[in-house]
Amino acid sequence: MTSPAAAAAEDRPRRKLYTQLWFWVLIAIAAGIAFGLAVPETAEKAKWLADAFIQIIQAITGPVIFVTVVIGIASIGNLARAGGLAARAPPTSSP
Repeated sequence: MTSPAAAAAEDRPRRKLYTQLWFWVLIAIAAGIAFGLAVPETAEKAKWLADAFIQIIQAITGPVIFVTVVIGIASIGNLARAGGLAARAPPTSSP
């Protein structure tokens, strides 16, 4: 006997490999390594591109986390339920 989620996954057609984001990330990593090995002086000049990418990721990460937390809190519905959820959360240890 399979779970409903497993049955739904079996019914769904498999996505092609080239439509998967992780596949293109691996391709980009391999291309960057090949570029750096093939023409290191040109790759050194293209460092600004990597720096710009890192800056964009850093700029986007904070707002995405904030919006995720706000949407999560808003979806709870009422504060009494949120308080009960906080009471059930496991305590965190300080380093």
